[in-house]
Amino acid sequence: MTTISTDKSDYAPGETAIISVKGFKPGSTITFQVEHIGPGADGIWGNDDDADYNYIGAGHEPWSIKDGGEYDLDGEENGSIQTEWLVNSDDSLNQEFLLTATSADGDQIATTTFTDSTTFTDHGIDVTHDESGGLQNATASSDDDAETTTTDED
Repeated sequence: MTTISTDKSDYAPGETAIISVKGFKPGSTITFQVEHIGPGADGIWGNDDDADYNYIGAGHEPWSIKDGGEYDLDGEENGSIQTEWLVNSDDSLNQEFLLTATSADGDQIATTTFTDSTTFTDHGIDVTHDESGGLQNATASSDDDAETTTTDED
């Protein structure tokens, strides 16, 4: 069974996602691609910008890694590949992504999703929120986690 995973389910803008695949044929070449899931930049489904949405920012072109090759970060020909992808802040903020790994012959495919939410840090307090439907479920916490505040706005 082929699987794909990332080291985290959510990233801050500018972080690097560590990607791992397992269960592919040893020595095979795997093509990776990260695409947006969701409506276009205007946030509305079903209009002209939806079709072109995956081509707005940098880093969405497919890339290929040979199992055990120079760019396989685990360095072993074992059916598992480790690679990375920069969560570029040019079009990734508050987005959900579909990550796909496909064998060269197309016989093996694995997919997963991850997100890039907003995180602000000010004076030792991290604030994370999801703006997809207005400010909802905002969370603030100090470095020592002494206090956590959650708010819901309608």
